Amino acid sequence: MFDIRLNEQQLAFRNLAREFADNEIKPRALELDKLPNWEDRIPRETLKKGSQLGFRTFALQEKNGGAGASDHLTACLVAEELAAADIGTAYYFMLTARRARDWFELRMTDQQREYFLPQFLNDDFYFTTVAIHEPDTDLGFDYYTETPPTARFKTRATEQPDGSWIINGAKNFQTVGYMAKLLVTMAQTDAGRARSSSRATRPASFATRCRRSGAGSATTRRSSSTTCAYRRAASSGRRRRGAPTRAPTSPSPR
Repeated sequence: MFDIRLNEQQLAFRNLAREFADNEIKPRALELDKLPNWEDRIPRETLKKGSQLGFRTFALQEKNGGAGASDHLTACLVAEELAAADIGTAYYFMLTARRARDWFELRMTDQQREYFLPQFLNDDFYFTTVAIHEPDTDLGFDYYTETPPTARFKTRATEQPDGSWIINGAKNFQTVGYMAKLLVTMAQTDAGRARSSSRATRPASFATRCRRSGAGSATTRRSSSTTCAYRRAASSGRRRRGAPTRAPTSPSPR
């Protein structure tokens, strides 16, 4: 028989999220929303306290600094309780928490995890986002379908003589992009050889420097032009030549 009752861990997370929402998020949310400058509306102190309680990291395994609560029901319980006080604040924590499990534990190599995970755990303001949608091609909104193999992004990734990569392009709609310290982007490689899709090459790697510009809003960056330099260390995995490539990046001012 299927038991629909919450277990002790789920109840504990629900109660923790509810208490935090009532005592920390709700009393400040309305006042922050009234501030004229969007930068001032970022609930920085609330984000710091929530991070220290584990709302960014709870989906990670205990050995990776989390609570091992990677099931969807626990995530839904936390999201609903936080969002009951302020949905914008809930976005900060939940988008990053779910990506943490996917990126750090399921997709990264050991080398990547060794490099990025300590930074993520030790920084209360280490949030994540994706920079995929392009304003010109409209690629990146295919949430329920795979990106077509013939898709061509205008954002370009160009390999340099030293094995590093330069990415140039425009991306928009990056939720909490203005706070993100780790992002995943998609770029086109070898535009002139798009038909040679089976050839494996050295992969794009994590970005170490990015120059970004664009308007921001309370939770979503509307437009961002990016120029990123990628180093060869901590590569992101194999890809097909001519196909769009996903690359987790760690941006900093150039």
